[in-house]
Amino acid sequence: MRAMKILTFGAITLFTATVSNAAMVSFDEWKNTSNIPSIPNNGNTGTTSVVFTLIQDDITFELTAQTAPGNVFAGKAGTNSPDTYPLAVIGGSKNYLIDQGTDEAATTDDESLQLSLNVSGSGVSSLASIKIAGVTLRYFAAQDKGEFTDGTNTINVLGNTGSGGVPMVAYDGVASDTHLLLEEGGTSLTPLSLVNVGGAGDGSWLLGVTARNLEAGKESSFQITSLDIEYTLIPEPASFAMIGLGGVLMISRRKK
Repeated sequence: MRAMKILTFGAITLFTATVSNAAMVSFDEWKNTSNIPSIPNNGNTGTTSVVFTLIQDDITFELTAQTAPGNVFAGKAGTNSPDTYPLAVIGGSKNYLIDQGTDEAATTDDESLQLSLNVSGSGVSSLASIKIAGVTLRYFAAQDKGEFTDGTNTINVLGNTGSGGVPMVAYDGVASDTHLLLEEGGTSLTPLSLVNVGGAGDGSWLLGVTARNLEAGKESSFQITSLDIEYTLIPEPASFAMIGLGGVLMISRRKK
């Protein structure tokens, strides 16, 4: 929540509201949020690019996931998988996960997903701010290494020995969490903002996630289970009208 500004004119105090409440949309349960309803239960989309759509506050949020090699995976990987619909890549040494491909020593077949975001609709003009609130990874354990990039800068997130589990990558320009360690020498990534989001800005924002080799003989592999986007809206004009009316009433009462 942003601060409220107080203006004082002589003995009369007026309030100008700059308050905007934060809201969130979460891309998760990927099969259910896709605007392509034909994704089968095994999640193999059969394509290298899929657009997922969520609509809230008259804003259409379109998240594009692209991959090469392999196809985008967005579904349930068989009957033995958890009852969730994660995002990953078909192919490599471990199907249904983002992994290092079939050649562990090479980087050319390391699987990756590149995410980009576009906003549209009548509510876009009311956006005051937008950012990535978090990215959740599944099966990200001690031997895993995830490379995150904005197309220019790169940070490497390492599995924290002994924690395992299903950790969260808190993405607000850097990655940090008790379950994850940021490799020394890592550089901050460019945060999502109104300047670089597609539809409102220049569309230059992207988030690339790649599986990299952390230790010889141990392959990195994980899935993305959610991407959370936080945004704030400019206060409605009605709020300002009520505040203005309150000021007029105060002045009128003082004159009486």
